[in-house]
Amino acid sequence: MKPLLKLSNNTDIYYTCTKCFSYNYFMNVICGGRGIGKTTSFLIYGLNRAFDKGEEFIYLRRYKPEIKEFASKDSLSPILDGVAYKGDGNGGYTMIYENTKLGHAIPLSVTSSYKSVNFSKVSLIIYDEAILPRGGSYHYLKNEVEMLLEFVSTVFRTRTNTRVVILGNNADLFNPFFSYFNIPSFDGIYTDKTRGLYCELAKNSPKLLELEAKTPLFKLIKDTSYGEYHYDNKVLGSVEATIIPKPTGTRLFIRLVMNYDTLNLYTYWLNGEEHLYCERREKVIDDKVTYPIMEDGNPNYYYIDLVRRKFKGYLHRAYFNKLMEFNDEKASDIFYWIIDNI
Repeated sequence: MKPLLKLSNNTDIYYTCTKCFSYNYFMNVICGGRGIGKTTSFLIYGLNRAFDKGEEFIYLRRYKPEIKEFASKDSLSPILDGVAYKGDGNGGYTMIYENTKLGHAIPLSVTSSYKSVNFSKVSLIIYDEAILPRGGSYHYLKNEVEMLLEFVSTVFRTRTNTRVVILGNNADLFNPFFSYFNIPSFDGIYTDKTRGLYCELAKNSPKLLELEAKTPLFKLIKDTSYGEYHYDNKVLGSVEATIIPKPTGTRLFIRLVMNYDTLNLYTYWLNGEEHLYCERREKVIDDKVTYPIMEDGNPNYYYIDLVRRKFKGYLHRAYFNKLMEFNDEKASDIFYWIIDNI
């Protein structure tokens, strides 16, 4: 007999995956504020499929300690009591409820160890906490997007009744998943029918905001940057950048290419000091001063090394001494990502 889940997707307070899955697309990327119910909704969906259809799901995180914490804290208990987590010897766990195998909790960093595992009943992969805030203790994996796609191929093989969900908080305007698939700036929902790709910037529901407005935390962080992130879905990771039109008298210095974005870096003088102006273009510009840092999701280590040896000190000086301006916030976020990773 199917157990009664303690939570359901029949709610108008928290996020539900109903709208997302109504598009019936293969890849789904959902970003939004912390605590709005994104992860819970997809876990409810996965559990229901396990009991109703005999299908399994994979809960994916980046590193082993994250998966260990997921199991040790019995993270499914808010939805279902009595789930057992059995270690698989590779850093992951098999999730079981009585006689029903629900699926697996696996660290993406060691997915190469799972190539011989039989995942024929898995129809859903949930990659949680995929968007990282900058400056944190965790970092994106080398070639992370392609590592994820490789694992997806290992799990699903030639089957078509499958879905991938990538979840993250609105921690950064720039992330490797949007960059890899060349997702333009958007508000709300972006879809690519040809690719089978759904992207959503999920917001707090009015009813959730009404409940949150009564809490002490709401009063404490109102009108702060974290409050705007937590309640208004503003991007937390964006550095306070000076956004101005391109100054007169600029001189092209170098171009840095990140997948499908080009950062044109110009030098100019202001109040007796040399400044950098960073202009983002949503296209690849290739000439004698172009340094492709990342192409099709793959770091170009030759050019990364060149930039590190020739320009790192100068770029750091301009950025951290606030001698730098940008044409938009995403230009600032991409540039900071480059600074943080070279």
